Amino acid sequence: MVMTEVPQGLLQFSERWLQADRRLLLAAQFARDAAERARFLAVQSLIGEFCEAAVAVSDARVGELKLAWWHNEAERWSAGESMHPLLSDWPAQASASALGGMALAALEWMRAPTPTTTADAMTALLPLAGTSMQLAEATPASLPHWQLLWFARALRLSATARAPLATVIPLDIWARHGVRRSEVANADKATRTGLLADCAALVIEAGVTHLDAATAAYVQLELRWLRRASARLIRPLDRVGVRDVWTAWRAARRSHHR
Repeated sequence: MVMTEVPQGLLQFSERWLQADRRLLLAAQFARDAAERARFLAVQSLIGEFCEAAVAVSDARVGELKLAWWHNEAERWSAGESMHPLLSDWPAQASASALGGMALAALEWMRAPTPTTTADAMTALLPLAGTSMQLAEATPASLPHWQLLWFARALRLSATARAPLATVIPLDIWARHGVRRSEVANADKATRTGLLADCAALVIEAGVTHLDAATAAYVQLELRWLRRASARLIRPLDRVGVRDVWTAWRAARRSHHR
């Protein structure tokens, strides 16, 4: 699968996320046109950047510096001064405030205490989901799906980071497995899989509506990942199977009739 229509700067920025999660590349193929594909890749790559900074860098100072840099870059973008290849290829300068808001929301999320319940974890994601929705120019009705995208990414990082800063794994699940956030790096594979499974099992699924085709496909792929994670059937994200293709195609097709 190739994306010759995607601006080179955006493609370079998105490359590591596309390599790490081949489902992103799969979902992007269902975009209706080049503009929709570029917006999809840009927003999903930014979610990856911000989620990684808030969850997985281990050193809070590093996470704060990364997020502060993005906030400053959003201000430069608003003034038409940004030199970032992603933003130079993305003409939606009006979205700069949403990008800055996402950076501030991620910073607040990183500093927040461990959620007590999964519901608390999902509530904490609302500001991040809202700014992502604005960047994607999606409708407010799609907000729960953006929460789910952040949740799935944060869950994977929470169970694999050396010492997650922000997390969506609630206190009772950490306690059930006898693991502290600061000690998750020392946990064995079975314990990490158990953390993922117990947390993923609490997510309530909903039909994908009010989304562009590429994002609808990716949301359904994440829902499929959560189902498999809850059953402890986790496969590497750099592989795409026939069932993934079928899941993405059905979701994209339904989005055409929303």
